[in-house]
Amino acid sequence: MSIELIDRFIHEMVDDIKHNRIMLPTLPEVAYKIRDIIDQPNTTTSKITATLKLDAALSARLLKLANSPLFRTSNPIEDLNTAVTRLGSSNVRNLVTNIVLEQVYQGGGTSKPVQKILMTQWKYNLRIAAISYFIAKNYTSLNVDEAMMAGLIHDIGTLPIIEYADSIPELSSNEKALDMLLSKLHTKIGKLILKKWRFPDALVTVAAEHEDIFRDPGLEVDYTDIVIIASLLGHVGTNHPSTKLDWNTIPAFSRIAISPENCIEAIKNAHDEINQIQQLFTR
Repeated sequence: MSIELIDRFIHEMVDDIKHNRIMLPTLPEVAYKIRDIIDQPNTTTSKITATLKLDAALSARLLKLANSPLFRTSNPIEDLNTAVTRLGSSNVRNLVTNIVLEQVYQGGGTSKPVQKILMTQWKYNLRIAAISYFIAKNYTSLNVDEAMMAGLIHDIGTLPIIEYADSIPELSSNEKALDMLLSKLHTKIGKLILKKWRFPDALVTVAAEHEDIFRDPGLEVDYTDIVIIASLLGHVGTNHPSTKLDWNTIPAFSRIAISPENCIEAIKNAHDEINQIQQLFTR
């Protein structure tokens, strides 16, 4: 497939999005409600709990996570009110969003091949999220749960592109062409999606800039740095083009003050911990 044809698909898809012929994915309503309630200045645990109880499946998953090794509570948590109190509103907001993001990926696509691609993408997102959590926890003062969220949403722009390609045989049957389309477009669409979902600017930046591995805003370490490093580490042991680069020249490593070699070693040593985090968001 020619570059010209790929560019035409890009132009058509962007135009379709602008004119609402392609609808960007939406978060389930309960996620919006939880985020809105938690962002209210005078919110209470009872208000948050009451909203969570509107979705029994979501409540059950949240209780399971609250009792997971990730939060290492000394005593078992048996009710939502205690879970919200122990976890804190910020953790609850992010955990709810994490859970419903899985639903977004599971609900996408009409054909089995596309559903398989989306689930592969979700598993990859989980891997990057777990590595992001580990890096933020051990090498930065950034919020670890926000870092995990950054890993989960960094490639959110792939979702509508994969679904769009499902209706175009020239794309759905051509893996190379689809990869090229994703590469050229997913950061732009990811930015649009997260703005629509009213995510904070720091996470919108992750979706928009994580592919620019040599970005150097000249600031303190941010969530985009974390995801860039996590994505690189996620390719260790593969033939991905990024593994052929000199990682010592990548500014994000300088901002977390650890060499690529030491970072790779740390991730290998944390294999079990990272897998455990991944499993938390796998049914």
